[in-house]
Amino acid sequence: EPEMPLLELRRVYSVGGEPVVIDHSWLSAQEHGWLLDEDLTGSWFELLEARDGPCIDHARQIVSAQSADFEVASMLLVPVGAALLEVRRQIYRYDGRPIAYSHAWYRGDRYSFSVGLPRRRPSRTQERNK
Repeated sequence: EPEMPLLELRRVYSVGGEPVVIDHSWLSAQEHGWLLDEDLTGSWFELLEARDGPCIDHARQIVSAQSADFEVASMLLVPVGAALLEVRRQIYRYDGRPIAYSHAWYRGDRYSFSVGLPRRRPSRTQERNK
């Protein structure tokens, strides 16, 4: 809802002490404010599931190319203008309600995504009309 108070989690993920991802996530403060009392060095997805059981059904994400601005470059220790993968993600519950929205920047020189593209099977109507 437009006036809903939000909890913002800002995280930097590192590999071998080198930052590779900056992630900002927003969740309902009313539903997930308890996360502030937790150790957030691990996965907040796992914390949700430990408390509520399996609740995450699916996510939608948009991945695009982006150049690092000064703020992101300084956090990821890359030059301004470095190639990044920008990811915007919406995470949903089994009942269709949103759980979180996240906006992340991945270092283009240290990260890649693999996306499966399943082939849709034709419907029975399409099969009969051949």
